Formats: sequence, C-alpha cells, structure tokens
Amino acid sequence: MRSITFYSTKTCPNCRIMKTWVNDLHLNVDYVTLDYNSPEIDTLHIQSVPTILITEEGAEVARLTGSHSKAQLQAFFDNNI
Repeated sequence: MRSITFYSTKTCPNCRIMKTWVNDLHLNVDYVTLDYNSPEIDTLHIQSVPTILITEEGAEVARLTGSHSKAQLQAFFDNNI
C-alpha cells in the first residue's frame, strides 16, 4: 500500500493552498510541518516546499515539489496512487 506525506512550513502560502486541494481529494495523507532544523530536510533531500512524497514499503515512488495547479496535483495522484 502506498503512503502519501505532504511536507510544508508554517509560512508557506502555496502550501496552504495545495493542502486545501489535497484535502478536497479525500486521500489519506500525513502532514508534516518542517522548520529549518527538521531532520527530514536532509534525510529526504527536501529542497523546497510544498513537497509531496508517495512511498511504498519505505521506498520513494513519486515526488512532487513546489507549487502546482489543482489539475497538476490531481494528475500526479492519478498517475501515482
């Protein structure tokens, strides 16, 4: 089974918008709020937010980084889950 994790920061305006769109899709998503000391930044090589990771059995299957339209977000999930 694939897992979805949405990484954002408290000050990211695009993260708030995309988070709303993800919620509208009624997917099972884990939300993680990062700060500059968060270990995930290094371990997962997160270079910008929002970042959405889809994993399966601990391995990364797909990644979406940065701001995208609602249609692009929908297509990303359609193609990867």
